[in-house]
Amino acid sequence: MQIQDNACNLNNYNPTYYEMKLLGKVVILLFILSSFLYSEQLKESGNPIILNKEYYSSFKKLSPIKRDTFFDKTINNIIQGKGYIESVEEFGRYKRKYRIVLIAKEERNLNIRLFIFTNTVEYLQALKKGDIFQFNGQFVLYTPLNSKRDSYILDIILKDGSLLVE
Repeated sequence: MQIQDNACNLNNYNPTYYEMKLLGKVVILLFILSSFLYSEQLKESGNPIILNKEYYSSFKKLSPIKRDTFFDKTINNIIQGKGYIESVEEFGRYKRKYRIVLIAKEERNLNIRLFIFTNTVEYLQALKKGDIFQFNGQFVLYTPLNSKRDSYILDIILKDGSLLVE
């Protein structure tokens, strides 16, 4: 005759509703805590992300599925870059009156349009199509333009900008 000890047999263990509920709360709490610590770490770094050849080449190496995640990591961070001015117009968004549309200068195989929003009217008057504009601002939104994920619009709230003479 065999004697089975049910207390030691974990194969037949079924957690109760309350144990599962408690486990779920612990998992959610750990997730919230880790995401908070990660966001604080990003804020403390304080270094702007530079949109240069290295940035775009690391972006191009990713599969199309992972490219959105690449931009997700930089949302709400300060970025620096430059591009050719396509247009400067009165078009309000993000509580800003004017929009500067740039084409990314550093990468020719990707179609990256930078929508830079500002309240400074002098940019509307001084910038012309084809000029090179260097900027520093907050990255707020990206929009993929096709399913290949090689064409994007990046929305940026301008912090500082200048016209480059090359």
